[in-house]
Amino acid sequence: MNHIVELGEFLRSCRGRLTPAEAGMPRTSRRRVPGLRREELAQLAALSVDDWTTPNAYICSV
Repeated sequence: MNHIVELGEFLRSCRGRLTPAEAGMPRTSRRRVPGLRREELAQLAALSVDDWTTPNAYICSV
């Protein structure tokens, strides 16, 4: 399996296990996904959403 695919699966599983309340995020209206949204996690990690959603681009730039 491609390492980028594995990394993406790992990040999605981590994101799904953390609730917004556990991360100190304000409660919002209806949620379509379990856990944190990509945008919320990027904000907590001080990354742009693009950096979070394209880990290969971020990893290669470090």
